[in-house]
Amino acid sequence: MKQYLPNQTPYFTYWREDEEGYPDCGIFSESRPGHAYSIARCPKYVSKEEWLVNSEFIIKACNYHNDLVEILRMLSSTTAILNHLDKDQIDMIDSILKKVSQ
Repeated sequence: MKQYLPNQTPYFTYWREDEEGYPDCGIFSESRPGHAYSIARCPKYVSKEEWLVNSEFIIKACNYHNDLVEILRMLSSTTAILNHLDKDQIDMIDSILKKVSQ
């Protein structure tokens, strides 16, 4: 059985309207310059504001997924929290969490 992996990040969003005024927008990955791969498409009757809020939320979760998993691994052990995190690791965690919470 073939195993599929998620498209390469970062993901991007766009909004535009077609000739009839309906949304023509989505989330895409550009793993190679000029080669966009669709990740998700916008529903036909969604507002621009709603689409941008939802798509940015999805994009942020996807783009920072690996960083967040790494933080969870570092924090998974009470011993690691109390004894093994150095200042650089704590600074890295703070930096990632600031990006994700923007």
